[in-house]
Amino acid sequence: MKTMLIATDFSTSAQNASKYGVELASALGMRIVLFHSYTVPLSIPESYVIVNPDDIRKTAEDYLLEEVKSLRKSELQPIEILAVEGSATDSIINQAKKYEDCIIVAGMKGEGGMIKKTFGSIATGLARKSPLPLIIVPEAADFKPIKKIALATEMDVQTELKTLEVLKSIGQVFKSKVHLVKVLKNKTSIVEEVSSRYHRIYELLKPLKTEYNFPRGEDVTDVLQDFSIDNNVDMLAIIPHHHSITERIFVKSETRQLIFHTQIPLLVLPEITQEFKEKYITLQKQYS
Repeated sequence: MKTMLIATDFSTSAQNASKYGVELASALGMRIVLFHSYTVPLSIPESYVIVNPDDIRKTAEDYLLEEVKSLRKSELQPIEILAVEGSATDSIINQAKKYEDCIIVAGMKGEGGMIKKTFGSIATGLARKSPLPLIIVPEAADFKPIKKIALATEMDVQTELKTLEVLKSIGQVFKSKVHLVKVLKNKTSIVEEVSSRYHRIYELLKPLKTEYNFPRGEDVTDVLQDFSIDNNVDMLAIIPHHHSITERIFVKSETRQLIFHTQIPLLVLPEITQEFKEKYITLQKQYS
């Protein structure tokens, strides 16, 4: 991966995600772009208030420059800034797609009431729409070397292994141990679950320390969260299945729940199949 686009709205959760993103990008040797999307309110003639879009953009850029000062690991570290008019989710995706091999980083505020609905809509919107790798950083998550990664996946034989290249790159830099996690219902046999699809993953991640794990439980979200805590996991990676262009994840999916419940950074890897490639081309036309 070559570029990390860090989305910020200057909130506390976004600032924490920005710090995490800069640390990770620095370790991976990636280009860093600090990005903010803004909207221009309508001018109301009767109020004699004229809204100048250029002024709003300039103010956003000034905020970005101030944030860069606190994010740089040294005065010489290059961090690009970019302020673009538009809705948050679409603007983030549109811009990220302009860079080669880009990862998106976004913050996630703690759950609860309207906070969950407001801040969660951007995180879940990105998880649902983004055809690019996405890292969601909870507000309470601090950056530390990623020594343990848990990969929870229903990955089948149709999914291309290229999906996992980001995880592999992170693991190689930090010499991570990777837990391949498949949550089993209480009555499911482990023998039934060990198949060629997991051996494909295992072979790709062979340069890393990799092991199978089959925790049991009826609630996938709770099991993954407990597993991550019990095993001191530093990053949880998931590959949500894509069932249609408009609905990339289930309405009540584990992905959506994990975004709100985990305090561990969540790496959402886009599922790449031949069918998904065709849908991706369609989406590119929509966002172009």
